[in-house]
Amino acid sequence: MDNELRRYRAAPFLEEHFEGVRRFNKELIDLLGGGGVYSDEEILVHLNIDPSNADLVKAVSKQLKLLEEYGLVEFTGRGLKTDVH
Repeated sequence: MDNELRRYRAAPFLEEHFEGVRRFNKELIDLLGGGGVYSDEEILVHLNIDPSNADLVKAVSKQLKLLEEYGLVEFTGRGLKTDVH
């Protein structure tokens, strides 16, 4: 049931031409709000997402890409940096 809920919430990030309001994953925002540097694997573990679940991994990646476009996170050689100023 948790997996179905995650998939439902991820759907707007999987649609190529989505129109409307997207809600970012609250657990992801809470993690990133704490600052630090996280690898992709650490983020997936924190969100309890199986790396083999391609749709959920793609949805998280899309959210991270959008957050980077807003200047809220930065990809570095060590991982995702969340305390961007």
